Amino acid sequence: MTVNELIRYSLLSKNAKALIQSLPNRVKYLEFSIEVPKIYISCNLDDMKTIEMHLPEVERDERVELPEKPEEVNDREQKLVKPEFSLRDWVIHISDVLRCKKIKLFFRRGSHYYYMQSIRQLFDGMDIIGVGVQQTEYIHGREVFNEFPNVRELTFGDPSLDRHDSSMMVALVSRDLDFFRCERHLDIWWLLKMNCKIIEVFTAGFSLGDVNLFIRSWSSLSTNHNLEIFSVMFKEFNERHDLEIIFGGVQYTVVPKESYREFRAPYRSHLWEFVNAVLGQFEIQRNDGVKAWIQIDCYRHCEKLSQIGEMD
Repeated sequence: MTVNELIRYSLLSKNAKALIQSLPNRVKYLEFSIEVPKIYISCNLDDMKTIEMHLPEVERDERVELPEKPEEVNDREQKLVKPEFSLRDWVIHISDVLRCKKIKLFFRRGSHYYYMQSIRQLFDGMDIIGVGVQQTEYIHGREVFNEFPNVRELTFGDPSLDRHDSSMMVALVSRDLDFFRCERHLDIWWLLKMNCKIIEVFTAGFSLGDVNLFIRSWSSLSTNHNLEIFSVMFKEFNERHDLEIIFGGVQYTVVPKESYREFRAPYRSHLWEFVNAVLGQFEIQRNDGVKAWIQIDCYRHCEKLSQIGEMD
């Protein structure tokens, strides 16, 4: 049974819910995306179709509490009928059925119309492990950032992060993070101040010199000691001329094509999943002996570099 079928069946009765809860658990986390006038629910599994909780329209000149109940709930195939359920009941039921309290919250277009405390109450008792702010204003992005100081996964879309706000940027790079994704340009100096396991930058604003500076800093143990993956887009790559720039001051080994390794990553990402052609793979070594594997590839008209630290 798919995740959606499990949820539908669990709504039939208490016994049906208990039966579904007894099955092996496959869900690692749930995602809730707030985008006026809906809340979208998904998870880490591909066989779950997004559930939509439809909310009343919001007047665009004031902030409001989340409504007590959704107007409709569906999974894009059929309605999920439980008219007595409040928004909170739906969150608890899905969490209970899938035996998962780990939550990733995404604040999208229009989410700033809801009071933050109202959103907090909806997910009270859940373990919020990550937040993202996309397609919303910078002021709201800052509010979300300050509201969840302990999450270890952060995603910022444009224009929800202002790299010129030095106080927020200092707070950002001071956090211990497992995952950081940014969909707008950041100065390389901010990334060098981070200590994050996985870093993704989705804009093609980095120069080859920036990439070289990051690699040299990592190699000399002066940045991101816990780094496992670093992925960045840049404008163009010419193997004949640009390898010298990227690896300037760094010893590296070119991996022959017959020895290429498949890039596997623990997070869903366009930077990892979509590749038209691999332009090259390389190995480098940090001063403490830790090896890293670097792949340069392209997708459509954009070149990408991915660095894997602590290579097996």
